[in-house]
Amino acid sequence: MSRLTRTRSGLMIIITAAVLLEAMSLAQYYYVRRTLGEAIDQRALAELRYKCHGIRIVMSSIEVALKNHVWDVKRLLAWPDSMNAAVGRIVEQNPEVVCSSISFAPDYYPQKGRLFEAYALRLSDGTIVNAPGQTTDYDYTRREYYAFTAERDSAHWSEPYESFNEGRTITTFSIPIHDDRGRLVATLDADVSLDWLGDIISQQHIFPSSYNLIVSRTGHLIANPSDKDSASISEVMKIMSDTATVVNRKTHERQLLKKGTFTCDGMKYYVFHALLTRRTGWRMSVVCPENEVYGDLRRMHYAMLPLMALALLFLGYIVHRTARNDKRLHRATMDKEHMENELRIARNIQMEMLPAEVASYPERDDISVYASLVPAKEVGGDFYNFFIRDEKLFFCIGDVSGKGIPSALVMAVTKSLFRTAASHEAHPATIMQTINEIASERNESSMFVTMFVGVLDLPTGRLRYCNAGHNAPVLVSNTVSPLPVVANLPVGIMGNYRYKGQELQLPEESILFLYTDGLTEAKNPGRQMYGPERLLQCLQPFTLPEHGNKADRIIKTVSMGVHRFLDGADPGDDLTMLVVDFKKSQQERLLHRTLTLNNDVKEVTRLNQFVKDICHELNLDAKTTKQLTLAIEEAMVNAMTYAYPADTRGSITLEAESDGKHLKFILTDSGNPFDPTSVREADTSSSLDDRPIGGLGIFLVRQLMDSINYERTNGKNILTIQKKLTIKQ
Repeated sequence: MSRLTRTRSGLMIIITAAVLLEAMSLAQYYYVRRTLGEAIDQRALAELRYKCHGIRIVMSSIEVALKNHVWDVKRLLAWPDSMNAAVGRIVEQNPEVVCSSISFAPDYYPQKGRLFEAYALRLSDGTIVNAPGQTTDYDYTRREYYAFTAERDSAHWSEPYESFNEGRTITTFSIPIHDDRGRLVATLDADVSLDWLGDIISQQHIFPSSYNLIVSRTGHLIANPSDKDSASISEVMKIMSDTATVVNRKTHERQLLKKGTFTCDGMKYYVFHALLTRRTGWRMSVVCPENEVYGDLRRMHYAMLPLMALALLFLGYIVHRTARNDKRLHRATMDKEHMENELRIARNIQMEMLPAEVASYPERDDISVYASLVPAKEVGGDFYNFFIRDEKLFFCIGDVSGKGIPSALVMAVTKSLFRTAASHEAHPATIMQTINEIASERNESSMFVTMFVGVLDLPTGRLRYCNAGHNAPVLVSNTVSPLPVVANLPVGIMGNYRYKGQELQLPEESILFLYTDGLTEAKNPGRQMYGPERLLQCLQPFTLPEHGNKADRIIKTVSMGVHRFLDGADPGDDLTMLVVDFKKSQQERLLHRTLTLNNDVKEVTRLNQFVKDICHELNLDAKTTKQLTLAIEEAMVNAMTYAYPADTRGSITLEAESDGKHLKFILTDSGNPFDPTSVREADTSSSLDDRPIGGLGIFLVRQLMDSINYERTNGKNILTIQKKLTIKQ
């Protein structure tokens, strides 16, 4: 081969190698650029989802809080002067709400004028003030929050606007209020300051110079960084109004992410934006400068071409990938630590939402309650609640499907729903029905709650309960046995499901042990379950008669037994226990009298003399005698009027019992079911002309007596009212 041929061959090899190097470098550059572009799309989508989720949580909490007050407003529609108190409660109970109002349809209250609006305002110093209801100069029917909600008859977030008193940007959430006939009579409104949006958009970004914008449905700027010039912000808002949807090249799944570009001051920017919420129509964007997105890639490309051979280029690529993965690992570690810290905070908040673990009720000798909740993870889905109202103990225990923050959020909502429903309803099946109907609405995540609700009548020991797919509680008296339960569906599965309640007469000394499946399904290192049989054996010693409170010792004994069984293994699920220790009050009867009256108001004279004789026998003072006479007379007239309608004959038996410390009256009749404790009390703050008829009797009885309790047993209405005695010397 000639020298010229060898030279040409060597030159061809060099040229071929150079072309190959350049082709491989270009191919690598464009491949990495495309991959990096897809990664940036995913990271931008992740940031948008994270921050949008944070905003949705805040807005959803406000929506839930306002919806939870709808029943309060509806029950007060007949008393317009009570509306100020209703909105005052909303502002007081929800720190995010700076102002709340109830805007009524024109001429709904003719006596108040054409327009009537009640509202409460939180001032800058935290003081809450109420404004007078009537207005003539301010036509709220032309404002968006009322007009849109009334026209569409649906909940609505208004366009943000500047508040008139403090210059802050606020938005208003409104929901329609309907009367019993389904007519829209008002809108319930909550004004929310948007100052917190700035904190959210200033959180960690995908690049140091990245920033976020939020615009309203009409294109008005809501939140933006203060250090960005108006020209770049205007370009971003234009792109947010008209760009194409990004499609993932690997999965071909259409994402809720839109992308655009613009150039400002010679620098190119990428804009990613998405819909924040459908209800508000707000959009949020992530803006990234191109030099931070692709700058390192370009510099690497230009540096590698003249200096490195194929091996060095390959080695540099490996080093570059390793460094980038290390950076990602470092970022993932930081994110994990940040998430763990947030979960610790969430656990503290969750535990603070539960009632105190110990509620011995020292003023009572018939009931004590003890509870324990140990989450398996940072946050859990178990919960419990209990309180006493009208001589009845209301209690519940529940377990949300799944784990983590979603379950904790459902737990918080369900616990609040129980407290709200049980505050004005005494039937467990109805309470469960109310919780289920609300929990089933828009349950897109298909989460459900197993739950047990009980109502224990303390004077009689009668237990009403409803079980929604939960573990049967254990009844401890002379024996240990599971409580018989009906297999109702868990809460949140079917909104129109009708729950069946049950009743049981508890023995005079009884203990109810309620728990979640984290107890019986706990597994030891050998994968054996603790099981219900071990639980019954653990509770067996507490059947022996003894004095003192057993509730706290039962919790400690069962907890120690489970931990010994686990032998260091991970519990795997939340461990929650609730113990109700009931002892029927045994009081010595120093006095017992009985009087039977016909349902005739003429019998009131005999009634009054009967009460006066008893007060005289107990040596009560004149004031107490007058109070007792008035209270018993009101209760008796209520029974005559409602249990026995007009032209209906019947009788009412009145029993009086006293142990020297308390005086108890028991009214028993066989008339129509009538629970006076469920009657709405009269609004004594309104004038006589504006006050509706009814409600004064039960109000008076509650004011004069110390406790009131109603039960419907064996076809009879039984009303028990009691007063502590102060015997005159």
